[in-house]
Amino acid sequence: MSTVKEACEPTNVIWENRDFNKEVRWIKFVAVCIAVIFVLFLTFMATVKAKSMTNDLIGKYDDSINCNEMGHMYPPATLS
Repeated sequence: MSTVKEACEPTNVIWENRDFNKEVRWIKFVAVCIAVIFVLFLTFMATVKAKSMTNDLIGKYDDSINCNEMGHMYPPATLS
């Protein structure tokens, strides 16, 4: 069973986090920016790796590859 409580005063919510000084807020902002950039970098690297793995697998297992055409494009040592 759920219960309903009266909400806090809106001014308390707005000013609740103002007790942090400017330096602390700046440090937290920089830390969040670094974390976001790091996660975006990891996502980029994972996407690049997955794309290269996909390209390798398509070249290895794709049934539409014509071996005669590949023989004209690459030397025999590369194809073996």
